[in-house]
Amino acid sequence: MKNIFLLIFLSLFVYTSCEDNKEEDETNSIEPNPNEVVLWGVAYSIEDTDSLDLSLNQLSGTIPPEIGDLTNLVFLNLGQNNLVGPIPSEMGKLINLKKIDLSYNLLDGSIPSEIGKMVNLTYFDFSNNILNGTLPSELQHLTNLSYLNLTSNELTGSIHPIVSNMEDIIVLNLSHNNFTDIIPLEIGNLTFLTYLDLSYNQLTEYIPLEIGNSTFLTYLDLSYNQLTDYIPPEISNLINLTELNLSNNELTGPIPSEVGALTNLVFLNLSDNNLTSIPSEIGNLTKLKSLNLKANSLTGYIPIEIGSLINLTSLILSYGSLEGPIPATIGNLVNLVELRLDSNDLTGGIPSAIGSLVELTYLGLGYNSLGGVIPPEIGNLVNVEILHLTSIYFEGQLPEEIGNLTSLTELFIQQNYQLTGPIPSAIGNLSNLRWFNAMSCGFNGSLPPEIGDLSKLEYLNISENSLTGSIPKEIANCSSLINLDLRYNQLTGSIPPELGDAPNLESLGAAYNQLSGDIPDEIWEIPSLDLRYNYLTGTFNETQCAKAYVYGNLFCTSMPIGLLGTYCEGEPKNHRLQNPGDCD
Repeated sequence: MKNIFLLIFLSLFVYTSCEDNKEEDETNSIEPNPNEVVLWGVAYSIEDTDSLDLSLNQLSGTIPPEIGDLTNLVFLNLGQNNLVGPIPSEMGKLINLKKIDLSYNLLDGSIPSEIGKMVNLTYFDFSNNILNGTLPSELQHLTNLSYLNLTSNELTGSIHPIVSNMEDIIVLNLSHNNFTDIIPLEIGNLTFLTYLDLSYNQLTEYIPLEIGNSTFLTYLDLSYNQLTDYIPPEISNLINLTELNLSNNELTGPIPSEVGALTNLVFLNLSDNNLTSIPSEIGNLTKLKSLNLKANSLTGYIPIEIGSLINLTSLILSYGSLEGPIPATIGNLVNLVELRLDSNDLTGGIPSAIGSLVELTYLGLGYNSLGGVIPPEIGNLVNVEILHLTSIYFEGQLPEEIGNLTSLTELFIQQNYQLTGPIPSAIGNLSNLRWFNAMSCGFNGSLPPEIGDLSKLEYLNISENSLTGSIPKEIANCSSLINLDLRYNQLTGSIPPELGDAPNLESLGAAYNQLSGDIPDEIWEIPSLDLRYNYLTGTFNETQCAKAYVYGNLFCTSMPIGLLGTYCEGEPKNHRLQNPGDCD
């Protein structure tokens, strides 16, 4: 009897459990509805869904082809997700779309030709994906586009399908792809363009003069291509331009005087080409804030009219063959933050008017044929952080006013062979200095102990001068110092043992001086030592010698000469080693 009741109970339990599971399955399952489309777990009405914004939703996987069934969509944004795979061709059924944004995903493959059926599109953004292949010719049917952005993909071939028939387009960005071939002449038909960016491609041949037809352009960037020939004078028609970037091409000839008509320009970059001269009309561009003409084949003088560009914050004319003096009118550019005239053939002195540029943070005048003295007005540049005066023909002394430059982090005055006198003690005021390179100058006298006040100094190179006196022990107070190079001077006295306590010092070079005395034990803790050819005495062992250049001194050693050459990293030619018997 008990068994019967047990069987009845189990049967009821199994039946009830099955019914519960059935109800649960019915609750969790979504019956297919021919009037809806399920995307990423959410059902959307085909009839009522005209806008779909799923951007920034952490969507992953591929775009479901069913999305093409939402044929009433006018707005679609799937941007800034983690979508992968190809764009489904079924999206071509969304013929009512006016705006589509698939940007900032990981979509790959080619752009499907069916996209050309979206003839009502005005906004098209597939940027920042991994799309490849050529542009389908069907894109020319998108004649209502006003915004097209395909930047930062891997697209190839010609851009002709884009520009051949989109006469209403306002913003066109095809940068950072692998497009080749020429810029089509039809670019001149895009007369409503305000923004054109074709940079970072492999476009070749000349800039079509028809580009002058796009008179509404405010932004034009053709940089980092392989464009050749002259800058067309028709560019003067683009009177609304505020930014023009033609840098890093192979453009030749003079900068056309017609560029002076672009009086609304704020940013002009023609750097890294083969342009040959700067027109005086450059002075008409009084709204300019940035002018970059570096790394061209520029010759002739810097036009004095450049002093009219009173709104400039950045002026870069380095790496050319400009000659003549720095015009005194440069003192008018009181808003300059960056001035780079280095690596030219400029002559004359630094005009005292440069002291008016009190907003400067970067001043580069190195590698020219400038001469004369460093004007004391340079001390007015209290905001300058980087000062490059390398390889100039300066005379006289480094002015005491250099100590006013308390914002300075890098000071490069090396290879100024006629710069003489002592290093001014005011150098100790430069509390933010990290790099100081005065190699191969004519400095003499003693090193100022105030150098020890430079707690942020990391690299100090005063080699190949005529410095005398002892190495100041205060240098050990430079707690950030990594590299100290004092080679090829006339320093005397002993090596301060305090240098071994400098917490970050990795390299000490003091070779070719007149230092004497024993090497302090503390110094052997410095990883890299170059103490060759002094008058140092004392003894050392093989372990110490193995980590240093020490030959050419007066050391006492029981090591065979052969070992000395092996362990001291070099043949001990003209060595001044005493015989072991002379060391007693």
